Amino acid sequence: MCFAGGQGGLSLTERPAAGGDALLAAIVVPSSRGRRLFAEKLGHRQMFSPSQIVIAGCLEGDVARLAVRFAGHGVSLALASLAGPLPPSLFPLGVDAYLKSAARNMLCGHLDAIASRGAA
Repeated sequence: MCFAGGQGGLSLTERPAAGGDALLAAIVVPSSRGRRLFAEKLGHRQMFSPSQIVIAGCLEGDVARLAVRFAGHGVSLALASLAGPLPPSLFPLGVDAYLKSAARNMLCGHLDAIASRGAA
């Protein structure tokens, strides 16, 4: 992940040192051999409005590396088993219950789709 203002070169396992309002300028996706990647954002339809939720994940085997960012909050990172529940640490206190539910549904949808494709 590369952030505006000179901070760049962070992996999904590192938390940005800048505050939660740092502008994400680019995402560099490494070789995905043996991995499945996904990303999605949810926001208002107005042009130039900020995203309310951004999720991303990388699945390698049965372990998923997940990242979630809610508007006004920093990036939450976690590891999760493909068959297990989502870690509560992905959903920080102070985030609206509706947005938490939407993020949970987005993540579960991607993980379920990956799991069903892997079984086919």
